[in-house]
Amino acid sequence: VDTLDGRSKGRILIVGLPLLRKISINDFRAIIAHEFAHFTGMDTMYSSFVSPLYRSSLEAIDSLETEINSLGSRGISLYTLLAFIPLFISRYLLYFYLWFFHYLNMSISRVREKRADALASYYCGTACYTRALRKVYGLPYAYELFMNDFLQKRMDIQKAYENFFQLFDDSFPNYADRARQFVKMEEEIKYPVMN
Repeated sequence: VDTLDGRSKGRILIVGLPLLRKISINDFRAIIAHEFAHFTGMDTMYSSFVSPLYRSSLEAIDSLETEINSLGSRGISLYTLLAFIPLFISRYLLYFYLWFFHYLNMSISRVREKRADALASYYCGTACYTRALRKVYGLPYAYELFMNDFLQKRMDIQKAYENFFQLFDDSFPNYADRARQFVKMEEEIKYPVMN
């Protein structure tokens, strides 16, 4: 991981400063307990194995698609037809492999997350961990809503702000007010339906 003072190696946990400003010490302990549970469960080693497989599979599919497209631009001949068929079959076999691999990986990932959740709840208490999770998952979404709504209004009246996080803090005096505002905003959002 690249840092301001060089390159760091080993197990690294990065927590953003805006999040730290919004959570209590106990919430932070619960988040750290969850993340350390991933370290103890060998999850980081598993991820270092899985990520290259995803990357190489996607690169192989991309290479096959590039080659198929270049064959298609040459016009139809016996050579292009004979070259096209194995490339086409290989591409779909890789798609199937990647889909199946992704399905298995997501199943394993869910088990890893549940294990980390259980350990964090055990060591920090379920109520504390639940509160921390709500903040961790809710604040980025709330900030995005804020950016889209409040900031657009400010730009419309041509007011510039340099520190958006401070503006976010100033706009909502306490977390309870923010949570009520986010629920109100969320009710107004129409989510797209995936086909």
